[in-house]
Amino acid sequence: MTLYQENLVENLISQIFCRLAPSEIDGIGVIAIKDIPKDTEVFNICNEMLEDIIELTDEDLDGLDNSISNYIQDFFIKEESGIWALPAGGLNSLNISFFLNHSDTPNLSPELSHGYATWKSNRLITVGEELTNDYRLLGPSNELVKQFPWLFTNPFIS
Repeated sequence: MTLYQENLVENLISQIFCRLAPSEIDGIGVIAIKDIPKDTEVFNICNEMLEDIIELTDEDLDGLDNSISNYIQDFFIKEESGIWALPAGGLNSLNISFFLNHSDTPNLSPELSHGYATWKSNRLITVGEELTNDYRLLGPSNELVKQFPWLFTNPFIS
């Protein structure tokens, strides 16, 4: 395996914490598929070259939790050669954080890290729990808004 493949497989095992699923709050939400410890960067990217694709075989994916395998099958197509092609950044490079729903008592907090916005768990989040943020933290004076101005052109954000 190449270094990127090794990083991707390690990311699948240790850094994939959630998936999209129906939300009890509204529409689609981000749901924990395993416990997420406090102070975890939930959408951690595993490789710097996000535009690259890494090819993996079923053997490379053996031993992954069923929820991770299902996640791969939801988003990617297995080639006739038996190869799965995943982005080098891992599943978190899909950035499902755009599907976070609002809560007045969120379990994620925004942070600026390495020049981009990230989300950290502010407490233990348990399996099956929906991940949430506080939309009010993205107010006009916030640095995140300066970096992501299109957030305020979305009619669904109040």
